[in-house]
Amino acid sequence: MKKVWIQLDDAAVKAMLTSPRAQIAVNTLATEIARRAGSGFGVLPSTTSRARAYVRALTPAAKRAAANHALERAASGGPL
Repeated sequence: MKKVWIQLDDAAVKAMLTSPRAQIAVNTLATEIARRAGSGFGVLPSTTSRARAYVRALTPAAKRAAANHALERAASGGPL
């Protein structure tokens, strides 16, 4: 079997990871995870070096739910 050689264009990858469209996609997914996790979870977007967002527990009840893996279940699409 032949080996496949792939060469990435670093500038294009950087442009993709820092693009507004990438940030919108990441924020959309983070918002859906926060919604699935329940009330008290919020989304904190960050654009310092690339598109990313954090889903955080903002209330004491959400922090207790997060300790019981609510975010992991919400992200995986499993039952809450």
